Amino acid sequence: MRYDLIVHVNREEDFSMKAALGAAGNYLAALPDGNFKLVLLANGPAVKFFKKDSVYASEIERLQRSLHLSVVLCRHALEGNAVTESELIPGCRIVPAGIVELARLQAEGFAYVKP
Repeated sequence: MRYDLIVHVNREEDFSMKAALGAAGNYLAALPDGNFKLVLLANGPAVKFFKKDSVYASEIERLQRSLHLSVVLCRHALEGNAVTESELIPGCRIVPAGIVELARLQAEGFAYVKP
């Protein structure tokens, strides 16, 4: 059985981002066999947390290196929050609309968590 999961952040609140990263880390630790995909999807002002100079950058990069965490960011949110692609942590994937990506992943069977 697969345990694919989307962790969604859309607010620019530290406790929300800390909870999202905590959930992702716990998920990785609880499923050491790697039989899952884990997506951290951000839209709204939360996209600012994925800049190279973010206090969360090193933790995001560590989770990406686990080979199971994919970071997906909404292009509309990036533009609306004046964040450029060159400012982002390497490895982030940009989609045209985060809400559409959420719906697509859920249609593929991903569970949804919003800390």
